[in-house]
Amino acid sequence: MKIFLTITTLKRAGVTSALLAALLLTGCAVGPMTAKDWHRKGYSLLEAGDYQGSMDAFNKSIELDPTLAVTYENRGVAYSRLGCQELALADFKKVLSMNDPKVPLRDVYREMGVAYYRMGRIDNAVAAWRKGLKKAPSDAGLLNNIAVAYLRQKRYEEAASAAQKAAIADPSMPEALNTMGEVSMSKKNYAAAAEYFVRAIKRDPKKASRYWNAALAFEQLKKYDKALEYATQYADRETDPASQQRGHEYVERLKSIKDR
Repeated sequence: MKIFLTITTLKRAGVTSALLAALLLTGCAVGPMTAKDWHRKGYSLLEAGDYQGSMDAFNKSIELDPTLAVTYENRGVAYSRLGCQELALADFKKVLSMNDPKVPLRDVYREMGVAYYRMGRIDNAVAAWRKGLKKAPSDAGLLNNIAVAYLRQKRYEEAASAAQKAAIADPSMPEALNTMGEVSMSKKNYAAAAEYFVRAIKRDPKKASRYWNAALAFEQLKKYDKALEYATQYADRETDPASQQRGHEYVERLKSIKDR
């Protein structure tokens, strides 16, 4: 026999909000799920990296209540993560048209820019992120996104300016330092690049790619001991087998240079 319990009944029985969320996520029946229940489930799946599952939950939420702007926003994020950028953009534009004050437009424009960037539409991405900045002028993430976009377009001075603004807006943000390092590498200012990469690593030592960047910069400076140190750490931290192999090959190459 299937037992349905209402949320009120469960709360009276002493079931916590955290357990209620777990019950919803695992599919245990607690009465007919509402649009908000499906949205919460979709968001949990989205955060867990189950993009297809989250999108299915968001679809059910929208079927029950097509007026929840936040559901379209999060479904757009799921679409974007799945590579369906046009569908993602349609959802983000839907959110903008709904004009719901509970949904921060800065976040919508951020995700729109990401979708455009993934499509290779860099100018559109920058335009979206700049609209986001109008809502939050000191958003370091948006500023760094713009810097990365300009770097891709080889607009190095504009990239450096945006990254510097990001670093000022959030001095603890390692991404802005890494971007400054990449701009410096592109301009062949390897000493500055190495300094930025090392600072980024100190702020957040978990990101493997920054060790690779630091190794490349030190190699250009002919500081092979330092290059080898960071290349080794890159290989140790990478989880992707192909990237690990690339790291090990780089380590061996640096060792051979040192031994000459």
